Amino acid sequence: MPQPRNERLIRELAQRLTPVRPVPRLRWVTLGVVGLWIATSLTASAWLGLELRTEGTLRTGLFAIYAGLGLAGVAGVLAALAASIPGREAQSRNALLAGAGALALAAGVATGVLWDSPLVNVPAPAAAAMRCLALAGAVAALPALAVIGFGAWTHTLRPLVVVLAAAAGTAALGGIAAKTSCPYGDLRHLVLGHLLAPAVGALLLTIPLLLTLHRLLLRGERDPGGPL
Repeated sequence: MPQPRNERLIRELAQRLTPVRPVPRLRWVTLGVVGLWIATSLTASAWLGLELRTEGTLRTGLFAIYAGLGLAGVAGVLAALAASIPGREAQSRNALLAGAGALALAAGVATGVLWDSPLVNVPAPAAAAMRCLALAGAVAALPALAVIGFGAWTHTLRPLVVVLAAAAGTAALGGIAAKTSCPYGDLRHLVLGHLLAPAVGALLLTIPLLLTLHRLLLRGERDPGGPL
């Protein structure tokens, strides 16, 4: 007895279905991106050398900057990864707010500690800020690509949010690597060359990362087997 046409269509569709892949826990993906940043930072430090300052109040101010950039960086990465998955919008938003708050607090502490610090006698040249921001962006490139690769794999519906959060977060982490190889400690340079790294990174990295993500998403449409 011939099968009804609808049943045949359902069988054919079922045969064409590809198995879906479950999304890994975001904490593990975040740790993977941070591990990639560590490897990139170590490579940059081995090439450029280390310039670590530990004197009194300068140490306190630099610790605040490192902590602020680190927390903002991890929060940005987590926000981008969460934005890649439908239903995680609240987690993404909360991570962004936490990262922005941490960076603002770090800026306030560093400003209060390092304002007119007697330990900083020689101001950094204007070009030094550009050098540090460029280094932060270079260190951020590979981790940012890893984040948007995850967004493409999950077929994100929020590509701009993913890219902006990834660019700002990884640039913040890159700012730490730039500071460890920077000999300057005056407040103006620390603000312009390091604390502004997330904003500058978002401006400079957004367009190339967004184009890359769109290309990956178009390629993924030809291979619809995606995560659960």
